[in-house]
Amino acid sequence: MKFEIYLTKLILLLSQVKASNLYLECSCLYAQDRNSTAAQTSSEVVLNASMARHAKNGCYLIFIVGTKEEIVTFRFKKVQLRPHCLDYIEIFPYLREPVVENITMAEYMYCNYSQSFVPSQPTPSSNFDSINDKRLANLSSTTQIHITTTRPMFLSPTHEFIYSSHRILAIRVRFNKSSLPGAKRLINNWPLQLTGEYRFLKKEHFQNDGRLIKNSYCDYYFFANPENSYEALKVWKYFHSPRFPAKYPAHIKCFYKFIGRRNSHVQVSFEEINIPKGENGCDLDKLIIYDSESANTNKIVDVLCDFPPSKVFLSSGPDLVIEFNASSNTTAKGFRGKFRFLHNEVLIFIDTQRYVNATESNQNRIPDYENEKIRNTQGDCKFMYDSNLNKTGIFDTNQLFTIQHIRLAENNILFRAVEPIECTYEFYGQREERVQIKFLDFNIPSESQNSPNCYANNSLQLLTDVRGSKYEVTDMYCGRFLPKPIMSKGTKLALQFVGKYPISQYDDNGKGIYYGFKAEYRFLTNYGVISGHQLGYDCIFTYNSTKKKSGLFMSPNFPGFYPQNIICHFYFYGDLQERILIQFDIFDVEGIGSCEYLTASDYVEFSNFMSTDRKYRKFCGKREKFNIRSDDRFFRVSLYTNDRFDRSGFRAYYSFESKAKSSDNTSAQGFMISHAKCSKLTAYFQINRLIFITLLCSLY
Repeated sequence: MKFEIYLTKLILLLSQVKASNLYLECSCLYAQDRNSTAAQTSSEVVLNASMARHAKNGCYLIFIVGTKEEIVTFRFKKVQLRPHCLDYIEIFPYLREPVVENITMAEYMYCNYSQSFVPSQPTPSSNFDSINDKRLANLSSTTQIHITTTRPMFLSPTHEFIYSSHRILAIRVRFNKSSLPGAKRLINNWPLQLTGEYRFLKKEHFQNDGRLIKNSYCDYYFFANPENSYEALKVWKYFHSPRFPAKYPAHIKCFYKFIGRRNSHVQVSFEEINIPKGENGCDLDKLIIYDSESANTNKIVDVLCDFPPSKVFLSSGPDLVIEFNASSNTTAKGFRGKFRFLHNEVLIFIDTQRYVNATESNQNRIPDYENEKIRNTQGDCKFMYDSNLNKTGIFDTNQLFTIQHIRLAENNILFRAVEPIECTYEFYGQREERVQIKFLDFNIPSESQNSPNCYANNSLQLLTDVRGSKYEVTDMYCGRFLPKPIMSKGTKLALQFVGKYPISQYDDNGKGIYYGFKAEYRFLTNYGVISGHQLGYDCIFTYNSTKKKSGLFMSPNFPGFYPQNIICHFYFYGDLQERILIQFDIFDVEGIGSCEYLTASDYVEFSNFMSTDRKYRKFCGKREKFNIRSDDRFFRVSLYTNDRFDRSGFRAYYSFESKAKSSDNTSAQGFMISHAKCSKLTAYFQINRLIFITLLCSLY
């Protein structure tokens, strides 16, 4: 009897010890605001020092919980943490229940490794190192740190969306209370501030429209629709990587088998591909496309990893196989693809000899995460690119022409459409972003070989939004030379291609002549300025001699036109015995005369101070090369633009030089002053010479 009592007590004691090791008791917050399912609205979670001061065990756990039919998307809007990793964040996107154990592996970890606190913006992910960094060991021994991943992925809190694989996403914030100041000064001296936004998305938008093969994790069959009507055939269906839009698991292999009927073809297009790319190309994870009914290495069509979602694949027969091989330790968001089965008679002629793809509905429909539905622009050719999905990618006219160059296996005939093409490309950025377009290839015939004039029915057109979805053409591009980069005025940009299906043309050497365009889009927060350190999201860039002694800096979007209605500051900070030399090799800023307000001119301002410097006047217009030198260790260059006209801006070389190196004033202002003094002196001597001659004549 006594033995049974002792055994019972021992079991209870062991269970308590086990439970204490499994769980870290934290203060909890549950976020379940249903307004976050509404269109274009998000709910917020906030954690600050006043909330965290009484947290249990220096730990705060936030659960964002949706329904069984939903997943969670989350991103940080503001992150302020103490340096030396005294506070850090763990994110758990793969929970099935609202429980986080000490052994639960965090997918993301974030902390501030810097030596000092910077309150304005969260430290970007590029400044972080692995959680295994030896500096983490410098934390106080009173803080319990459970490292649950060997190589956590640090996030960029202002941009990256994090998706859960199920209905729950958990955020655990842990902080070292022992290093905090006294209780009375806690809130004032503890810079803890976390603000995030979340939204619930419907799972049905990310389900595979196929049948999971029995006893497999991610192998699917996709069968052709038995209905033979045109309406049924032109409907796109979808397939995804496992857990999309959350990260796919490591070390998996998936097969997607598309099985059509006789005299049919499989058409596949990718709306998003986010797979890590190795040093030697697709040597990590990859998508392999086979033009056959099985994974036959002799039938490989393409191998994809970091690939822009614009290419269209069409099988030569009724079957197609896609293999997703994720054999590395690194994972990512994965891919989202769409497919449909097309019959030969549908491919050739349909609806009074209109080609199926000539007036096809949106070729690149994307999931609208704001409205939780797929955008449908039936009857229009429209490609939409959302920065929520991809920050950069490539688009071109080949995605319009692919179907037109299908050589059907049965009759070996190449068909082309004869109707003109009119297709719109729309780009949607976030609140702080602008859209930049850089052209990689371009050839759209102009009125004559060297003429800048374009045909209205054969050009690429820049559109301006005038009334909601109404556009007007503000510029046209054509010719054989690459247009300069284009930057949006705000978060949205629209282009329209008006042209025709290409007819084979050849140069004198028998080489085919490219027709159309190929371009890269980017959603930027740095205005296209790639040098210096940007302060926040404003057009303010600093250059410090402790970081770099010399380099180039340019106006936004250079060599393309700078944006309208912006003010950009470039601050240069030298050492005590240094001053700054600015050498302009290109200067083209719209404006005339003295660049004053009445002339509606854009202008560049120079100053030795943060405020206006009377020593320098405003600069505008097109100028030859010139230099500017500061008087002391600080110098400011500022660009002011209005909404009238624009130009390509400027490019300049800066260098921090010793004050003792040269005392020559080579500034443009100094040159002008010296030139003015010289002119006055010359006039003075000419007048005196005239007086002297007059006196001599009077003597005779």
